[in-house]
Amino acid sequence: MPFLNQTVGMQQFNTSLQNLRGHFDFIIDTVSADHDLNEFLRLLDRDGSLIIVGAPPAPMQVKVFSLIGKK
Repeated sequence: MPFLNQTVGMQQFNTSLQNLRGHFDFIIDTVSADHDLNEFLRLLDRDGSLIIVGAPPAPMQVKVFSLIGKK
């Protein structure tokens, strides 16, 4: 049953992220591994800043329309 609890936890986490769209003035990203920047961009408020510390092994993909549909 631990898998079921983890799945429910992730669903709650994703719902929380959707409720926080457009609420942050800045985000400091210290993860140097490959990960999705688009979710972070959606959390930023208008004129917010994403500060990236560290370089991933390959170029990161950013979708052009990541900020559309905020709030």
